[in-house]
Amino acid sequence: MSESDEYYKVLWVEDDVQLTKSLPLIAEKDWLNLIPFPCWDDAKIELEKNFDSWDAVILDAKCKQHREDKDNAARFLSHALSDIKAICREKGRQLNWYILTGGGGSETESINDLITDERDAWDAEWTELTRRKFYNKTSKEIDMLFKRIKYFVTQSERILIKNQMYKDVFDAMNYCKLASDEKEYMVGLLLNVHKNAEGKTANDIKWELRTVLESIFRAMIEKWGMLPKEFIKNTEKDMVNITWPRLLLSGETVNIDNQSFTYKERIITDVMKYQIKNIINYVGNLLHTNSPEKTPPDLKVYMKEVGNSPYLVYSMTMSLCDIILWFRNYVKAHPYPEENSQNWTVVIKEE
Repeated sequence: MSESDEYYKVLWVEDDVQLTKSLPLIAEKDWLNLIPFPCWDDAKIELEKNFDSWDAVILDAKCKQHREDKDNAARFLSHALSDIKAICREKGRQLNWYILTGGGGSETESINDLITDERDAWDAEWTELTRRKFYNKTSKEIDMLFKRIKYFVTQSERILIKNQMYKDVFDAMNYCKLASDEKEYMVGLLLNVHKNAEGKTANDIKWELRTVLESIFRAMIEKWGMLPKEFIKNTEKDMVNITWPRLLLSGETVNIDNQSFTYKERIITDVMKYQIKNIINYVGNLLHTNSPEKTPPDLKVYMKEVGNSPYLVYSMTMSLCDIILWFRNYVKAHPYPEENSQNWTVVIKEE
């Protein structure tokens, strides 16, 4: 299997040659790229050298520490688990590890005794279910192991995005009372950037930009009194017109039927206005769809000219972070919806 940013890399210590040929093919369906090493010495060198490129570790309990060794669970696991703990401490990130072995029957207790309790932090459920700390090499348990690895890898990435790398952005979304679904869309957009998704993979989720932007404008209307309720279209989906808020916030007049809306003073700078406008131009017609028919002609030409690169959606995601931070700062300074609704005026035209 070729390496891809779409796959999660799993360092796998296993010396059964037949298994190292068959299992990676099975793991592909769960987006796992199993890369085998025949002994702990080889695996340890790779783990220390390229720690950040690995998403999980699988150990065959009855493997070997050195190439020339015979399989010895006690020697292998004592060194491997101790080294993994030390490496994770040095690198400042927990790398989840799992034990996959052919042990069973009378061997179960001895293997369980060798496995340290650190794994309870991410795999205690498995022990509660099976009374074992390892997975057997049966098709059912292998499938369960791969699914659990994928689940925890994706969860940990999302947690890192929300709680560390972009904590200020998600704190701002909470402060502004944005819906939980939109926060998850934002996580997806930021994961898109940090996994360096390419081409179609990256651009297929560009509609999420529009969804988050609409959520921001909806909160301005419904939670903070910053925009007229008339900006919500009277349709079965009650969509927000995302062009009108940009115009009004930047000091321009918005005409809806026989009404004209104008802010007394513009509340966003030209820089912010163009950040919002660029996103609208990019995804203005998209809502939960990647239909090519809804892609503006100029954008189709642009994407062709840049080889369908992901960098436009990356840049729009970063712009959206700044828009969210601006929104938080504004409502902190202007926390009262009733007062905010006095900042714009409406003129009703006579028929």
